[in-house]
Amino acid sequence: MKKLLVIVIVLAGLGGAGYYGYNFAIGYLSDQMVDSMMENMLDDQEINNFLKDPKIKEFMDNTEIGTEDSLGNPSISKETLPFSTKEDAMKTVLREFSLSEINNLSEEAMAGRVTMEDAEQFLGERLTEEEIQALKIILIQEYKNQ
Repeated sequence: MKKLLVIVIVLAGLGGAGYYGYNFAIGYLSDQMVDSMMENMLDDQEINNFLKDPKIKEFMDNTEIGTEDSLGNPSISKETLPFSTKEDAMKTVLREFSLSEINNLSEEAMAGRVTMEDAEQFLGERLTEEEIQALKIILIQEYKNQ
């Protein structure tokens, strides 16, 4: 009976350690991904152009004016985005792309051989337009927080 209890305790400990280790790794990888994207792929002009979009500006200012803007376009809110945290974004990207694909894109970006448009095209192969827009919004939020 004692052996069974010890085995259950050890398995519970390993399960808890694995859960927290996974969450730590996702948090760390998402921080690294955001930092790499901001350093190598976004320049101030692209960020300013993105921030000029009234839907994005509304989202970034955390103001929600009903369900449509003055032009009749649906407003962006955290509820309408597929994800709103960088950890959720990382999980989505990892679900759609292998680590080797992500590493290759990262290495190409660091070498200056990939532009933001190239990255969007790469991501657009497996992500929806809404997911790509959510990724951009998370990058801009992180940029503004630094």
